[in-house]
Amino acid sequence: PKGRVLMNPPLFCCDVPRWSPDSRFVLYTEYDDGARKCLQLRKMDIESREVTKITGKGTPSESQKVCVFPESAKWSPDGSTIAFVEDGTLSGRYRVHLVSPDGSNPRPLLPDDSFNGAGWDSGEFAWSPDGKALIFDVAMDSGSVGLFVSPADGSEVLQVKVPTIALAISGLAWAPGS
Repeated sequence: PKGRVLMNPPLFCCDVPRWSPDSRFVLYTEYDDGARKCLQLRKMDIESREVTKITGKGTPSESQKVCVFPESAKWSPDGSTIAFVEDGTLSGRYRVHLVSPDGSNPRPLLPDDSFNGAGWDSGEFAWSPDGKALIFDVAMDSGSVGLFVSPADGSEVLQVKVPTIALAISGLAWAPGS
């Protein structure tokens, strides 16, 4: 079958393109600054090739000043929300953030004080199959690591009890039917 070129090089910087659930859009990252230090999230409409800035300069999230960790962006199962990990370049912290596909309503999943004021980072996460919750890892400044679940609105945080040996977390996923 014949393919078509969506973008001329440079295609995607430091990222794996992420298709929307309806296959109409693709997410990718590109540098938003001349210094090539801060990756930002972009969405391309496959038919029109129109690119929408999701994070960075000229977007509703500009005031949050976050950089996107490569390969972290994931669509919610219904396509209504995008989650990504802030890469810590500007804040010194790695945190899960949520944003609407048009770039509006940017927000961290959890407030900074979610763990009794202790310093913490999060790097791995996965959407629940129904898109109502996220499971994510947390590494505390104290050295402890845990696995947590939160509704997508960040209204509560529940720790998942797992054996300590299992806390080298990579590639989180929900069990089928969960």
